[in-house]
Amino acid sequence: MKILKRNQARERKNVEVKGGKSQLKANKEALNVTCKVCYTVFMQTQSISQLAEHAENKHNKDVKECFPQKFIDT
Repeated sequence: MKILKRNQARERKNVEVKGGKSQLKANKEALNVTCKVCYTVFMQTQSISQLAEHAENKHNKDVKECFPQKFIDT
């Protein structure tokens, strides 16, 4: 009887096993805004003002020169 219960418990546990919850893949996909001067990668959630701050402080250039992909008309 104990062996039967053990097997049932093992089967139930195997059914309940789920995949990992790592966010590494999601984080990598979110990094899709690249500075064209220094190739630093930023998350797509960065605001234009934050990107402009990078462009002005690091390169003394306009944000449109460093991040032209953010200003493409869709």
